[in-house]
Amino acid sequence: MVRITTISGVRGPPRLTWIKETFVTTRFIPLRGHPYHDKTEAELRYIIKDAGEAARAMRGHAPEAECKYLDQVNDACTILAYRERALKKG
Repeated sequence: MVRITTISGVRGPPRLTWIKETFVTTRFIPLRGHPYHDKTEAELRYIIKDAGEAARAMRGHAPEAECKYLDQVNDACTILAYRERALKKG
């Protein structure tokens, strides 16, 4: 797993940092500090599947619960996409 460290308050163009043989931008880390960054790819894919099913089950019954599950799907997808972009740059 690649752990990302950032420089807060960075202005101007993003700076590149080498982290475990992969370079990523230090400026654009989505969901900084989110616990999903510590999950494996398999765990994130399971969250997407399980929360998606739960959201469909809540549709029409509990809008707040449906939105909570959809947020979980969105967060997991965002972190997976970020990792894929970081690997492509390396």
